[in-house]
Amino acid sequence: MNANKILVAMGVGSMLLCGSAIAAGTTGSGKVTFNGEIINAPCSVDSNSVDQTVYLGQISTKQLANGGESNEENGKFSIKLLNCELSETDDAIKVTFSGAKDPVDPSLLVIGGQAAGAGIKMIAPGGATVVLGQPTAAYALSPGDNELPFTAVLKGYANQTANPLRAGDFTAVTNFTLSYE
Repeated sequence: MNANKILVAMGVGSMLLCGSAIAAGTTGSGKVTFNGEIINAPCSVDSNSVDQTVYLGQISTKQLANGGESNEENGKFSIKLLNCELSETDDAIKVTFSGAKDPVDPSLLVIGGQAAGAGIKMIAPGGATVVLGQPTAAYALSPGDNELPFTAVLKGYANQTANPLRAGDFTAVTNFTLSYE
């Protein structure tokens, strides 16, 4: 009987040790969420193009004075289209950007934050200024992958007396919609 009690005690002790070893090995937990969207289009949109952040850098008020603009090199971004299977009726694309127009200069996207006296100007492939709410020119697509390069600059207001530049952080958001032709 004593041997049975000893074996039972050893078994219970082993279970307690194993349970604490398992608990001690757990150092964290988390969750992975997968989402996306199925679209009825001839091309897929690269996931890196769907939600982008473009850092324009630290721009001097002197550079923005009297309608000046930031460096285009910092504002490059693109919309990448993948696995395009084109037909005669959908071999070109137009892009429409939306967002809040600047109240002082409606050709610009309004900025929020501490900074003032400037807005975001977007430039389409080929150099035309993007007009918010209006489609760009149509761009020819090729079968396979395609990339539409855009540029954004911070542009100071031409009339700095009425709307002076104010240093500080800024942010702006635009959405884009693709339409095939």
